[in-house]
Amino acid sequence: MWPKILAQLLPQLVDLLPHVKRVVPMADKFLSSKAASDAAIAAMAAGVRTDLGEVANANTGLSRQISDLGAQIATVGETAEQARTSATALGDSVATLHRELRSLRSLLVTTLVFVVLLTAMVAWLLLARSH
Repeated sequence: MWPKILAQLLPQLVDLLPHVKRVVPMADKFLSSKAASDAAIAAMAAGVRTDLGEVANANTGLSRQISDLGAQIATVGETAEQARTSATALGDSVATLHRELRSLRSLLVTTLVFVVLLTAMVAWLLLARSH
């Protein structure tokens, strides 16, 4: 059986040899251009990897800066809150001092009125005694 199959295939293989002879250089050209394009793609991939590494490093730096800025903003917020609290306390103190000053002014006016009345009474008594 095998010899019969081989006897039939051998003439067909001989008929294909001229075609194979033309296809082999084209296949070689295709494979060499494919290897060249694979090398070019590998070089581009290496460049892209390098660029991605640089972008990752830059991104890390930016993330660190953003984190630092967030901490600074939090500190500024706390300082602003402390300033607001201090301003509120100062406003309360000024209001208290204003009330006390008003009270002292009333006390001073009352005292002056009593001093004037007392002086007038003493003067009246002195005048009444001298007559």
